[in-house]
Amino acid sequence: MSPAEKIERMVRKLHAAASEDLDARVHQRIAEALAENESGQAAAGRPQIWRIVMENKMVKTAAAAVIVVGAFLGISRLTGSNAKFVAGAEYTGPATCRLADGSSVDLAEGAKIKFYDSKDQRGFNHLTGYIVVDVEKGNGEFVVTTPYGEATALGTAFEMHLIDEVAGNTNERIEMLALKVTEGTVAVSNEHGKVLVEESQEVTMARNSAPYSATQDDAIPARVRERIAAMKKAFAKGDPAAWMANFNLKAVLDLTQGRIADPLTHPWFSQMDPGDVENLKKGMAGVAGLEELQQRMLGGVNIKEPVDVLVRSAKVRDDGKVVEAVCITGRDGRRIQTSPRWTFFDGDWWQTDD
Repeated sequence: MSPAEKIERMVRKLHAAASEDLDARVHQRIAEALAENESGQAAAGRPQIWRIVMENKMVKTAAAAVIVVGAFLGISRLTGSNAKFVAGAEYTGPATCRLADGSSVDLAEGAKIKFYDSKDQRGFNHLTGYIVVDVEKGNGEFVVTTPYGEATALGTAFEMHLIDEVAGNTNERIEMLALKVTEGTVAVSNEHGKVLVEESQEVTMARNSAPYSATQDDAIPARVRERIAAMKKAFAKGDPAAWMANFNLKAVLDLTQGRIADPLTHPWFSQMDPGDVENLKKGMAGVAGLEELQQRMLGGVNIKEPVDVLVRSAKVRDDGKVVEAVCITGRDGRRIQTSPRWTFFDGDWWQTDD
């Protein structure tokens, strides 16, 4: 019988003599003591962990079981702050999990993973939330499975975010994986396709869709890929001026000063809602030049803090002059779905906000 089986058998025997309420109280007292020990200071007048768990005859049996299991699995696992690999175990963040091969996984609040049943199988199941993975080099493939596909790495580091929430502006359910590579290369695949993601690149993968990476999509013009990257970077920095650089302010000035007779036939303004065009014309009326126009428009840009932008897809219209994208913008619990477009005119590709 293995050590784990012996411990499990012992715990079952001990549990028969304990109550559910007693178990709960013992666990709580141990967790409190561990938290105090980690902080380096015990609460005034409160005994240390060994005194707590042995403070009366009634709790000795149940406490002994907890202590033995804690010693076997690693006492820190009880606090969730630093857990070692246990085959088949589930962990919920915040926590850092150490795998048998030396790799590690940092789980954000509410994130959840489950280790494979065999320690010889490198990787784990990613069940929900945001995680950061650091894969130990030189030990073969490391596979993370998700509801939408899997990520395979060889000595690398990457971030994964499983998103399942409702868009605040459309009430559409967002179910997708977002993965960003911070070191090395990761292969992301499902039954619909496969893409290799390199350092600083991102990929998204929704249910019943192939993995998508806008930076690697050769079907859209290279300049549009640059514009998409610039948009993402501006939002990530919370920089409204950098975001506005993707827009053609000269055309806006021409509109406000009456040099565009019919905006509905203009290649750029025709992509906007007519009401928005009219409001733009009225709101910017009277500006003297580009510098004043930029300052006035910046005052109306609602980018106050760093924001994530995930690109789910992008495609070129049949006329070849417009690229349409679907993006998820915001952070957990505050996401919206947007549809930015880029139009070719005046010798370049310019963004149109949805």
